[in-house]
Amino acid sequence: CGSGLSGDYLTEEGHHWVGVDISTAMLDVALDREVEGDLLLGDMGQGMPFRPGTFDGCIRLTRLQLIQHI
Repeated sequence: CGSGLSGDYLTEEGHHWVGVDISTAMLDVALDREVEGDLLLGDMGQGMPFRPGTFDGCIRLTRLQLIQHI
């Protein structure tokens, strides 16, 4: 969930959301921003600790940043 920017949109649309990130630093940014969603530290590749049917939907956003040396 990174800094929770996408979660802000979900909150504005009236949804409750749970964000997961592997980075404590990014979760700290989200906490500092006082996002409305619940935040969890976790690695999606290791599975999620939720029972089937817990959520109505799932959104996964991935941002790849490429660094090019010139």
